[in-house]
Amino acid sequence: MKNEYISMKKIKLTILLSIVVSMGFAQSTVAKNYHYKTALGLKYTPWAFSIKQAVYKHQTLEALMYFYEGARLTALYEFHHNFEGSRSFHWYVGPGMHVQFNNVNLTNGGYNYIGLDAVLGLDWKIKNTPLNASIDWQPSFDFINTQNFKGGFGGLAIRYILQ
Repeated sequence: MKNEYISMKKIKLTILLSIVVSMGFAQSTVAKNYHYKTALGLKYTPWAFSIKQAVYKHQTLEALMYFYEGARLTALYEFHHNFEGSRSFHWYVGPGMHVQFNNVNLTNGGYNYIGLDAVLGLDWKIKNTPLNASIDWQPSFDFINTQNFKGGFGGLAIRYILQ
């Protein structure tokens, strides 16, 4: 049982590192026209590490590592749209998916979930700083090992712009 737990931790770490590394290589020359390429930071509700990577002029890929009843890996593909007259504010919408690795001590028996996500939010590149902030709503639906709608994900993110 303990070896299975250690193996699961290694699998989770490998998945997370693969996502982060692949996002670093996913840059496109079109992404140079976006107001930042890569931003790394924290998101709250619930707590998560967030990395956002521009892949095309108005499209980003966001990877999230939540700490919610275990660990939850989420990938979102976001389509950004300008507000007329503003270069630093965008609104975005997009699909995504997640894998939930639950704590074995929970009442659900520690089952792991896979599901679909959606996102709707506002993105702000703070002028004259290397900072980005966003606020969004990220509803999700688990469909492997359960059928469960969750409407409480999303929230406020603050990220440091790497490039």
